[in-house]
Amino acid sequence: MGVVVTWSPDGSMLVAKSPNGFTMLWDVAKGAMPLRVLKGLFSKWAVAWSPDGAMLCTGAAEDARIWDVARSAVVHILEGDGDSVTCVAWSCGGVVATGSKTGTVRLWDAMTGAPVHMLKCEQQRGEVKCVVFSPDGSMLAACGKLHH
Repeated sequence: MGVVVTWSPDGSMLVAKSPNGFTMLWDVAKGAMPLRVLKGLFSKWAVAWSPDGAMLCTGAAEDARIWDVARSAVVHILEGDGDSVTCVAWSCGGVVATGSKTGTVRLWDAMTGAPVHMLKCEQQRGEVKCVVFSPDGSMLAACGKLHH
C-alpha cells in the first residue's frame, strides 16, 4: 500500500500513513514538522476522521481502531472476521463502517465500539475497496473487486 493522506474536517490537521507504516499528524498552520506520530499504527491501510475531527478510525491487516486524536490513544478496537480491513468511513450519526478483504461491510457504534450490523453479498466473492456514507448519514455505498 502506498501513502494514505486525509484532511481533518475543519482543514486544520492532516493525517498521513507513510509507506514505512508510520501514521503522522500535522498541525497545518504550525508548519512542516509532524505534530505527533501515532504509536501502534504500523501497517494501517485506511484512515477516516470523525465529523468533529476529535477522533480517527484506522484500518489494517488485523483490525480497525478508533483513536482519540488529542491523547494519541486507542479508544476502541473493532474486531470483525479476522481479515484485513481495507477501508473505513465515519457517518455524521456516530457510526463507523469498515470493509474487508473477505467482502464484508461492518457497521460499528463509534462511541462504544460495539458491532451494529454486518453486510455480505453472498452471490459474489471479493474485496471491499471503498465505503462511503451519504452526507446525512442515512445511506452507505460500498464498492469492491471481485475474485473469480
